[in-house]
Amino acid sequence: VVFFLVVYFFIAWRPVCPWFDASLARCFLGIGGMLNECLCFQDAQGDSQGFFGSVLMLAGWVYSQISGLFAHASTPYYFRILISFLQVLSSFLVLEVKWPPAISRLFEFTAVFQFDFLTVPGPSCLWAGVSFRQKLLVYTGGPLLVGVVLFVPVVAQYLLWIRSKRAAEHMARLVATIDRFWNNILFWLFLIYPASSLASLQTFYCQDLGDGLRLLVADYGLSCPNDDPDGFLFIWSIVFVAVYPIGIPLFMYVMLKYFDVDKLARAKVNKAIVDGMVAMYVRETTSTESQRLFLLVGNPHDEEELERRIERMYA
Repeated sequence: VVFFLVVYFFIAWRPVCPWFDASLARCFLGIGGMLNECLCFQDAQGDSQGFFGSVLMLAGWVYSQISGLFAHASTPYYFRILISFLQVLSSFLVLEVKWPPAISRLFEFTAVFQFDFLTVPGPSCLWAGVSFRQKLLVYTGGPLLVGVVLFVPVVAQYLLWIRSKRAAEHMARLVATIDRFWNNILFWLFLIYPASSLASLQTFYCQDLGDGLRLLVADYGLSCPNDDPDGFLFIWSIVFVAVYPIGIPLFMYVMLKYFDVDKLARAKVNKAIVDGMVAMYVRETTSTESQRLFLLVGNPHDEEELERRIERMYA
């Protein structure tokens, strides 16, 4: 629980409380230093205090390093690329191929990154007596609840901004919190897309056993929901097929268009082409002597800098 709370703070609340992570790291380091300097250091009990002090100091250092890592804007994108690679790798398990044992174990390990936690050997035992309907509710309704939880810091920072009479500092924090929320919600949708989409589509996967008997493959104790279009499972799954398998890609496409990501990417490509052409032109038309003169004189269009360099040369 503590681990998930710390992760939740890192990904959602840091713009609201930018001072908290540095204060906590200093607290770890300070407590560790106090325990290591304890007067009872030389007895058996003091050795334990010194050890625990070192552990706390190490925890403070790790916390500060993680804070610095998450401070970089590009860090979540590296995680997305890695997780996407592992999700694709785990999909090879569905192929009817006899893989070598080592490769099979690798695929089984990467299957964790499908975030289908209820099929992992440990948790799946706890869910053995849970019905298909309850699992469907968890897989489809749970991600929406997480989205609401991720939105709570935005509401909190907005209320702080109103309470501060729209102070500039709180406005900057509100903008940073909203930006963090969009990053988090897109990352979350990216993570849960395979498991939630599969869960919503499982309702329509039935097996015909003959004599008009059709059962749900995910739970042979249930008749096929397709035969009962007015039933809860059929209607619920139809709604969440629109939300997850169709809605998430559509939502991401709309966000890409809304923030003009395609135009930004095109502009970067065009800039790279122009920079390459300029570099080629400079390389083909510039002599070694002119390069040395440029380094010596500087930019001739900057008159002040040019005069300072000439005065320095002939002083």
